[in-house]
Amino acid sequence: MPLSHNPSRTTIHLRALAVAALAGLAACGDSSLTTSRQRSLPADRPVLDKMLSSTTVTYTPWDGLYASLGSGNALYIPSGGVCDPATSSYGAGKWDQACSTASKPITISVQNWLDDKGHPYVQFQPALRFVPNKYVVLYIADNKAVLDGTARIVYCPDEASCIDEAKTDLSLFTLHWSGGVYRRIKHFSGYNVAAGLDDIREFSRSSIKGLELQLNAERSKRSGYMVVSGVEDLPKDAPGVPKDAPQDPQR
Repeated sequence: MPLSHNPSRTTIHLRALAVAALAGLAACGDSSLTTSRQRSLPADRPVLDKMLSSTTVTYTPWDGLYASLGSGNALYIPSGGVCDPATSSYGAGKWDQACSTASKPITISVQNWLDDKGHPYVQFQPALRFVPNKYVVLYIADNKAVLDGTARIVYCPDEASCIDEAKTDLSLFTLHWSGGVYRRIKHFSGYNVAAGLDDIREFSRSSIKGLELQLNAERSKRSGYMVVSGVEDLPKDAPGVPKDAPQDPQR
């Protein structure tokens, strides 16, 4: 009768130590990589502290989009306003390049967050670019920003520093309404409300007033379509929103 293999306790103990040592090295390696990755991210990016809500909205080229994003935020895209994501360029320095317009509906995923300073952050997927001669407007509800005239909506590229785009493009200057802030956007992935940035004195009051009139006029064109746009949660006192804005009939 053959003898069964029965390793000594010493052998088993040595094997256990070897496995533990390898596991420890792996853990150290993962930890160092994680630490390194965290240190590589810019310090001025928002630290997302709490997810408030998530939703999806659908842009259609023939109707555009005028919809609540949840958490008091809203988005306006006019008809024919989105570049075809399959063919258009995307990235810094390309926002004003001509593009072919999207011809099919696009479903947009939206996540609404609060950062560690209590300011909103809105994340969009997929990343899209908008037709340069169209005015797309993002409205972000923020009670703190209402009381801070220097609050801005800044663009936060993935894993890069956030950018106050109005520094190089006045049409992207942030305006205030009674419930938060809003501005034109030429593209999106993520946007954050940041306080204490450039003072309004850098821009002439006439230029800012002209921009405000332009944005409000663009969005008011959409009013006749609100019944089919799912905008039941739009802030009623936001610029361009009629006081008697109808409810979404599907709710």
